[in-house]
Amino acid sequence: DAAGENMSVFKSLATHSVGEFLPESLTSLFPDIDFSEKNLMINQLSDSFVMFLPDMPHLVKNIVTALEKSSKKNSKRDLRYGNDPINLNAIYAMWVATGGLTFQQSHTKLSMAHFFKDAYSRMRVNLAVQVLSQSVVQMIKKGVADENIEVPLGKHRYCRLIELAENVDKLVAICNGRSKNSTGRDVFTPDNAETKQIELLAILGWFSEWKKVHSDRVSKDFDTEFHFFANETWRNIQWLILGHVFLIQFWVKGKGFSFNPRVANTDCIEHHFGNGRQMTAGSHNSLTAMQWNYADSKGGRLKEARRALKGNNAMAPTAFARKQKF
Repeated sequence: DAAGENMSVFKSLATHSVGEFLPESLTSLFPDIDFSEKNLMINQLSDSFVMFLPDMPHLVKNIVTALEKSSKKNSKRDLRYGNDPINLNAIYAMWVATGGLTFQQSHTKLSMAHFFKDAYSRMRVNLAVQVLSQSVVQMIKKGVADENIEVPLGKHRYCRLIELAENVDKLVAICNGRSKNSTGRDVFTPDNAETKQIELLAILGWFSEWKKVHSDRVSKDFDTEFHFFANETWRNIQWLILGHVFLIQFWVKGKGFSFNPRVANTDCIEHHFGNGRQMTAGSHNSLTAMQWNYADSKGGRLKEARRALKGNNAMAPTAFARKQKF
């Protein structure tokens, strides 16, 4: 995730950038992207690559938390794309204006829990993802097009918020290996490798263009650093997208594998801690050193036993899209 200590370790260990391994024919399509950002290192023993890949669910929660903070008067964070505010209040206002507080059938999964958060609800990935989903995009577009609907922000200032939601929704779909055009898994294959790279870089290109506009406005004293994401969140966006582009370049284009991106987003540390807690009956939030020594070895064997069978859940296929069912 975007914890400061994690970012410090990543920056100190990374020695290579993804841009070093991408063809110029691809990088030249996206002049606003900084391909020199380092998130790779070489294992000295095996000469293989070690990639620092942020966790997508944590990243989406960070983005939505930034939107939430931007809605509060006592918070410094105030996301803006140029003069257009990007915050949770804008989505809430449109949700209410389109009948969100009534008992009529809704086309989104939004509820009060998505907007009035506590420590627990901020941890729920599904709530964060649903705030910036395609159904919310359609709700906002419908509200903007309806002449009878009025919102405090002004409909003409929703364009950038719509673009943000569309790009986050696309990124989540790609990282989860899902396709809106198919009911099955949308894995990275040699046939769609170039297309997937361009889709991913187009998303990063949008964020990079926003960052460029923000930096220009900061230099002219129109904006402050708080009108964009925190540096940790911005680096996670870069590393997540560039990391998947590298996976495609190295494994799919270079070696001909078909790769399921969903298993690359497994939060292995939290899974291992969860396995460890199971080994001690799940009764300890903070394991002692003696308890963890036992739980670590037993939990590690459990992880290795099932690692090759599934990714983030029981339905997820293995890293290289095996067709066998276990």
